[in-house]
Amino acid sequence: MYNSSKRTLITILIFVVVMGCIFYFGNHFSKAKEQEWLRQTTLMSTSLELKTEQAASLNLYDKMKQGKVIRYLIIGDSIGQSDGATRGNNWFGLLNRKLKNTYHVVPFIDRITMGAR
Repeated sequence: MYNSSKRTLITILIFVVVMGCIFYFGNHFSKAKEQEWLRQTTLMSTSLELKTEQAASLNLYDKMKQGKVIRYLIIGDSIGQSDGATRGNNWFGLLNRKLKNTYHVVPFIDRITMGAR
């Protein structure tokens, strides 16, 4: 009877030690993974912030050199609208073609124009 209770006690003790080790090392590895994930997320966030900052700081000439998207605004009257010009031969169409062919940019136009009445 004494040996039986001793075996049970040893078995329980071994079980508790094994479970404690599993809990400790499992928690340790979980924290290491969490720290690695946090480090990766921070690096990606910093990289994205730098890219956004760099893109926001580009001026027209930098965008043209790098072949980026260029947006420009036309404000004016019938001349700004290119009234009387044939389609594709208006001044902003020629400008777009020149920008695409020379600098390989993608131009977008916004117009605030009012033609003659």
